Order: sequence, then C-alpha cells, then structure tokens
Amino acid sequence: MHQLLELYQEARTPKLPARQFRELVGDVVAEALLSADVLTRGAVATTYPCHMSCHGCPRRIVRNFGHAVFPWVAVCGQQSPACNDVPLGGDLEAYQLSHESFASKLRQLMGLDGAFQMLDSTYPDTVQLGELRAPEGVCEVFLSLGRWGWSCSLATLLAERLSVLRRSIVFAPTPRGIPAPFIHRYGGGGHVVLGFLANVLDGRAGHLALTQAFERLVRSRPEAVPVFCIAYTSEGTRQLSRDEYEKLVQSAHDLDLFLDVVVPRHGRKYAGGYRRGAGPFVQVEISTSEARALAELVVRGVTLAPRELASLKAVGGRAKIVQSARKKVDVRLRRYEWRAFHTAVGEGAEERRYVFRPPPTLRYAVLTSTE
Repeated sequence: MHQLLELYQEARTPKLPARQFRELVGDVVAEALLSADVLTRGAVATTYPCHMSCHGCPRRIVRNFGHAVFPWVAVCGQQSPACNDVPLGGDLEAYQLSHESFASKLRQLMGLDGAFQMLDSTYPDTVQLGELRAPEGVCEVFLSLGRWGWSCSLATLLAERLSVLRRSIVFAPTPRGIPAPFIHRYGGGGHVVLGFLANVLDGRAGHLALTQAFERLVRSRPEAVPVFCIAYTSEGTRQLSRDEYEKLVQSAHDLDLFLDVVVPRHGRKYAGGYRRGAGPFVQVEISTSEARALAELVVRGVTLAPRELASLKAVGGRAKIVQSARKKVDVRLRRYEWRAFHTAVGEGAEERRYVFRPPPTLRYAVLTSTE
C-alpha cells in the first residue's frame, strides 16, 4: 500500500500497465482497489499494427467483453473490415487511480458526513473529506497530496486550520518529502493533526480498511493523564504518559532507530539502538552529551553545526561528540552518506553541519523530556 500511496502522492491520477501495477502493490491490494472502484481499467495503447498493411492502417484496440483470457481485441481500422480480429492478452491493460473516487472511498471508510468538495486553486489537490462526529465534538477532515515545494499548499492549510474553532485532521498519503519538524509540529492529539494514509489504510485482506492507528489519531489528547515525555516518531510528535513511555521503550526492538533521552541507564548513559535492513535490532549505550546532541538535531529539524547546538555549549570537542553519537545509532550507507543524520560539507570538522532527515520508510522514535 505504501508504494501505491507514494505513486498517488507524485502523480495524483497515476496510470500504469496492469502487470507493472500488480508487481508494485501486489495482487491482493490491486484487487481491493478494483473492487472499491478506486482503479479504472483501460488500454495502454489504442492502436495495434496490422501485418497485412494493404490499406496502410493500424488496427484499433477495443474491449473484448466477457473474455477473461483475452480482455482486448485489435479490430480492423477500416469502415468495412478487411482483416481478421486479433485477440490480445492482458499485457495491454492499464490501471488508473481516480483521485475523486479514492477520496470518496476514504470518506466512506472514515464514516464522515458534512461537506465533500475539491478545494479551489488556493489549495491544489486538496479535498475536504467531511466531518467526523465524536463525543469530544466535530472534527473536520481533509486530504492533501502533500507534495512539498515552493507551491505546496499543505503548510498554508495546516496553519490556517489553527485559527478555526473546530479541530482538524489533514491527511497526506505518506511523509515523503515533508520535513521532519513539520511532521512533529502537527503530531497526534493536537488541535490540528497531520496524519498519513500509509499508517491508517490497509488492503492486505482483499478490501480497503482502516487500521487501529486511525482511532488513535482521531482521539483527543486526554487531559487527566500527566505528560511524562515527548516522543518524536515517524508518525509524528506525541506527548506520552509514564505508561505509554514504558510501553514504547519495551517495543523499541520493532524500530529502525531509537533513542531515549528521558531516563538514564547505568552510569548515567542513555539507551539507543538501530536496525540495519532486515537484521536484528542492536542496543547501544550513549553518553549524556551524545544523546542530547542527537535529540536536539531531531527536535529542531534544521541543519546545524556542532557549535550551534545549545546542548553542547559548555562542552569541548563538539564535532567529535556528534560524530561519535551518530556512529552509535545511525547506519552508514556509503563513505560520506548516512541513513538519517546527514552531513553538509563545511570547512573543517567544526564547520561541518548536520541535519536529521530520515527516509520516509524509516521507523524511529526519539524520546525527550518535557523541559
């Protein structure tokens, strides 16, 4: 499903040959989308070469209704047919995703009512899906393709919804291309929440359905439970109770990158870890200075030199601390390339700059105190 949503995010109404589409998303998901009328069938080509060529015209490709083996047929292009039909297999079939049908299906799955409309050019490729009614009140739900760049309307929409009385949830297909600090700013439980269809939509059972993550996303933040720490994760930023903190720490082995800067372990060192590809999760211990430096890069979300990190102001050897910390929890892809904490070239070690920019598929959690 994630591959489909990335394609949708890029192309809005992607069209691919059926075979290629099925290889990308799998047969089960493809059938789920077809049964939900989100995908439409069509032909990649409209003409087919005529080997007789006595009239200098190609055959036309049309649907061969009722024939499962040869769903297409190439017919003579002449008004009075001069050659035989050629049955064609499914290789020429194409699937195209309908933006409006997909949005309508999401509205149905989420049980929304109220207005359903494509917004104007101020918010291109954005749909008002409707209203979600809950005991806490009415929540307005939107879908934006979330393409990031100079013309991106996602930032504008989220900022403007902050001034609206009703709570809002804005879905993007995936986090791809959206800056990490932006995802963290609109984490779950707030007045305006940025959610991702990749986390809440599933088609592996042969039909489109919402996951339990949808219920957690729409639930308002409980006021009675004290906040113990803040979690910066691949799904956004959340305030955690002590019980939620303990649960997340216990499931850290399910992540690709983990750092706990809340509760120190033995010798005042903090717990961290990483996973390389499909390998096992590797637990590490990281010093206080190292942990706080990486956490600051995650929280601030901008490119910084070690001397610009507030957590290292009173510490010597700042560049070595950042480099050492990165080696403990990140994965080196090439000589000068890392998976999550990237380096911007600078004059000398102290002038090199670092930024936390994880790939969209990386599952991570960085836990910080509320101070």
